[in-house]
Order: sequence, then structure tokens, then C-alpha cells
Amino acid sequence: MKAGVDPRTVSKAVEVPPGAQAFWRRLETTETDDAAAELRWPLRTDRVLRAGGWFQSRSIPVTTWESILRETGEYEMHDAARRFLAEFGHVGIPSRTPLDTMPWMDFRLDPLLAMWDAEILDDLGEQAGVDLYPLGMVDRRNRYLAMADDGAVYMGMDTVSLWAATPDEALEKLTRPVRPEVGC
Repeated sequence: MKAGVDPRTVSKAVEVPPGAQAFWRRLETTETDDAAAELRWPLRTDRVLRAGGWFQSRSIPVTTWESILRETGEYEMHDAARRFLAEFGHVGIPSRTPLDTMPWMDFRLDPLLAMWDAEILDDLGEQAGVDLYPLGMVDRRNRYLAMADDGAVYMGMDTVSLWAATPDEALEKLTRPVRPEVGC
């Protein structure tokens, strides 16, 4: 430790994982599209998603995910997941510590995070009573996000719960402050 540095302040410092700094810098400078966001979700959601890599009219190819997961995990991508991932695939919020400095739940929308876990997703789908396609992971990769063919989003690892009835509601909930006093 450098001379003159108070160890009590170092332990309280926010630790940002490598590569995550870009998100937090973008969050500080991201401007929202007020007109578009008002129709779809709260401005906070728009701002956080933009900092995480999303933008209006975004469309990325999903064929690589689709073919890899079909071959390795026996997942069949349905239209709702295809549309969602084309717009939001690879969008995410990194974690940071201490946790009380993390305003939102961390998440990564990358279906390959479930590549070797078809058995887990099958079990979650059986519990939910629907076929689920993986969208990514949340909560420091402790829970899966998955989508039913009607667009409903589920979350779970050992047990599953309906996270949101629609994809937009799921994104709004993911970007909602985890502590009421934290604002955006």
C-alpha cells in the first residue's frame, strides 16, 4: 500500500471489475431519447439500456447463437426469443462491489451462458409449464433469464418464477433500482 493512503478509505472504495469501467462511464454521459422512451419504458430504463449497449432500432444477427445452442444444448429458438435477442443480445450491466454501490441487478443477455445447462433450463421449463429459451443470466450469474414463446420472461436456477409477462416489462424490472433510495 502506498504511503499516505488511509486503509479505511481503500476498503470502502468501489471496485469495478476489469472491462466494466466503460459501462459506468457511458452511464454518466448517456442521454435518453425522451420521446421514444416515454412510449416504451421509463427514462431510467432507456438510459441504463443505452449505457449497456442498446440503441433504438438495434438489430444484430442471432443465427450463430441459434445454431450453437441447437447443436450443444438442444434448444430450439422461437420467434419471441429471436426478436428479443436481435434487439437486446449482448446488452448488459456489469456487477461492482461493494454491493451497496450497485444500483441495479447485474445482467448479461447472452444465451450462450446456458450452453451446457440444457438440463437446468429443461427443469425450469417443466416447473413453469412452458418451453424456455435462454436469454442470459442475472445476479452474478446465479440465475438464468429465459423466455417462453409467448414472450413471458422467467428467472431461476433451482426454482423458477415468472419475472415479467412481457420482454419490455422484464427490461424495466432489470433496470429498476434494487434500493429505493438509489436514483438514476
